[in-house]
Amino acid sequence: MSNCGASWMVESYAKSRF
Repeated sequence: MSNCGASWMVESYAKSRF
């Protein structure tokens, strides 16, 4: 994830899901 704004959101989402 190279995004500066959605990176943390994607990580949190992924960790919550997986």
